[in-house]
Amino acid sequence: MGDLVTGVVDETRRKRNRQLHSAQHLLSAAFTHLLKMETVSVHLGEEYGAVELQTSGISDEQIETIERSVNDLISQNLEISILFATGDELAAIPLRKPSSREGIIRIIKIGDYDWSACGGTHCSQTSEIGLVKIIGPEKMRGHILVKFLAGEQALADYAFRFKVTQELSQLLTCHPSDLLSKVQKLLSDNKTARTEIKGLQEALLPTLVAQLAEKKVRVSKTPFLFHHDDNLDPALLSPLASQLAMCINGVVIITSQERLVLSVSQTTGHKANELVKSLCQSLGLRGGGNESVAQIGGVERKMTEQIPGLITDLLSKR
Repeated sequence: MGDLVTGVVDETRRKRNRQLHSAQHLLSAAFTHLLKMETVSVHLGEEYGAVELQTSGISDEQIETIERSVNDLISQNLEISILFATGDELAAIPLRKPSSREGIIRIIKIGDYDWSACGGTHCSQTSEIGLVKIIGPEKMRGHILVKFLAGEQALADYAFRFKVTQELSQLLTCHPSDLLSKVQKLLSDNKTARTEIKGLQEALLPTLVAQLAEKKVRVSKTPFLFHHDDNLDPALLSPLASQLAMCINGVVIITSQERLVLSVSQTTGHKANELVKSLCQSLGLRGGGNESVAQIGGVERKMTEQIPGLITDLLSKR
């Protein structure tokens, strides 16, 4: 009756799951034994594992304590064995979390450190887990979710981070231990430079307005100007667009760094927010503003090529 099917175990995936699952048992046990924090849910995924703890807060020092403790247990090469118990036998076993199931219960025993009812796959010895790296806690539903990597997951993550830090060290010509201070200085210098550039651009705004105004065209009876420049400081887009609109007595669109600002002169009879609403519908984006100035965010570079045509159609309707 039916076809004969042959199944093959994916050894790589099975090994990852065994390492992750066994690591989770150790982590949950350590949180319970050392910090009295019970595990209320577990996630074992392709990218990381996680335990949800019944606590509203946890410190960096507590995380470090748990990580050291778990890796110490791994190095002790504790035996991970499978037990089956029921009735009086089960009552004599110090389960970390009592089981509500009836009948024969499958139990995973890790040395004399943890006993948990579980039907999943596990390593045979803790040393097979390799190592555990906690990659950060985050708040969830009033609890703390602790994410972690285990075994080959953790090794792959280390290899990736090592490669990145080596490449950054070569680019910045410094030792990996100096990367943080080096990047902090670069960010500080960049912030200072951007402030200076903004000041210079602001001082040159009248000159820029005069230069750009010469590029205006007429759409129907409305003067129109479109300009794209990713080097403009975002804070100057609205002032520039507004001054240009007044200068040419028309409609102006300035785009820079995925942002669009549209400004209109009152003499045109057009309203900036209405024009932007129509552009948003055509581009599939969101924006808003008032009758004089409106803007759109998330404008990709390829979209800017469509804008002159779209606004021409809108202006030609009046």
